[in-house]
Amino acid sequence: MSRRDPSALPAFLEENDLATFAGAVADFGVETVHDLLTLVDEGEMRDDLGFSDGNVAALLRLQQAYKEEIKGLLDLPNKTESSEMVALFLEANALDPFVGRVLGYGVTSVHQLLSKVRPLE
Repeated sequence: MSRRDPSALPAFLEENDLATFAGAVADFGVETVHDLLTLVDEGEMRDDLGFSDGNVAALLRLQQAYKEEIKGLLDLPNKTESSEMVALFLEANALDPFVGRVLGYGVTSVHQLLSKVRPLE
């Protein structure tokens, strides 16, 4: 399940012993795991969400791991790739509904995929 899918957030909180903060997280406006891992800073964890020092440390570790995962995906054009890497990249960017179509077009690398993307104007 994509980290940008709102239905994944409750399970993520449960798996990481943060389920007691589900209400505070929702009230704060966090809707997805991606948002929790990229937008919430240490001060907000303490002041707005009521996290203990241990909870803050745990979420900071999860945030760092997520950033490293994303960085690894962004570095993929420099590595040997396959259609599996394209699928992982699309999923990590909440584009998993398009995996079949992209692979059907013959895209076999993240580099190839990104070289075909044109910026929105």
